[in-house]
This record gives sequence, C-alpha cells and structure tokens, in this order.
Amino acid sequence: MYQSERTSAYNVSEIESPTIHRAAARPPSGEYFSAQPMTIRRQATLYLPLPSSTFVESIRARFNRVQFDLIKAHVTLCREDEVADWSEVASRLSNLGKIEVELDFGMPVREDNLVYLPTIGSTQPFDELRSAILSIDAASPRKQNPHITLIHPRNGTCSDSAFDEIAKLCKPFSTVLRRVTLIEQHNGGSWKDLSAFG
Repeated sequence: MYQSERTSAYNVSEIESPTIHRAAARPPSGEYFSAQPMTIRRQATLYLPLPSSTFVESIRARFNRVQFDLIKAHVTLCREDEVADWSEVASRLSNLGKIEVELDFGMPVREDNLVYLPTIGSTQPFDELRSAILSIDAASPRKQNPHITLIHPRNGTCSDSAFDEIAKLCKPFSTVLRRVTLIEQHNGGSWKDLSAFG
C-alpha cells in the first residue's frame, strides 16, 4: 500500500472538491456565544474523490443540506479522542509514501435518522493506514468501520419515503482514496482543511 519515498504535504487549494456549491456556514452570534470558550475539533479524513463523490454529494445536498455545507463527503480515518499529538500524526503521514486505500461500498443503511453507505468486503488497507499513524509501541488502534455518512442525525432527519428515494439513487461502487487530509472545526462551524498528504 505504501512506497518508501517521502510524500509531500499538498497545499489545501489543490485538494479536489465537488462542483456543487456549498453555502458558507455562519457561526452563532450574540453576546452569550461570544462569552463561551471556543470548541475546537480535529480529525484525519479521506475525502471521496471524483467521480464517486458526484452522486454522493447530490444525495447529501438534497437530504442533509446542513451537514453538506459543513464538510465534503468523506471517510473518517481517525478522531480527536484517538490522538494525543496531531504533529506526530502529521509527521507519520509525511513519511508514509504513496497512499492507496481501496474500499467497496454497498447499499445505504438506515439507523433511525442516521443514513450511511457501509463498506463491504475487506477493509485491510484502511486498517493498515490507521495502524501506521496511530499505533504506539505496537499497540493496535480500536477497530473502526469505514463508511460514508449521507444523513447525520446531529442535524438531519430521515423519513421512510426519504430513505426509499435515497436507496433508488444508490448502487454499490468501489473507489481508491489516495489523500489524507487533517481538518479542524471551530464551534460547530464548517470544517477547514489544514494539510493534506498522499
């Protein structure tokens, strides 16, 4: 999956993005908000590349516009509760070489207001990448099932009729994820790209 040569960090402006327009997320306003401490979240993610992202983003834009505006279609690689030092993660990523994570996605699954595309088949390349950037002293990171969220229950809802429509729009597909992006969110606003590797 990886080559020995050192990979370079891409400028975030070079990262592929879907052609669908996103509205700029507006942060909360008012005296109460200004007095609150800032909440910062960080993650490592694998954005869904073209052409697969086209139909996925059209579904997200239609059925969960709020989440669509916050972040592009992606597979989360690791979350903030797994990382003590993000500079160490960046260092490991910069030394990985070529990144290739091939995943197969099946038909949508609904769990109340959560709708996602699950992976089917092997997730070994994904698991190996997580181990490469998270493992410390040979300890294995927790198991994570890679998926693509279509409707996030935090800010979206799904009815029976909406899920039926989503299912009609989907079909199983395979994609190769070649770039890891470190992202950051302030106070629940839009996620911003910090650096990319691959």
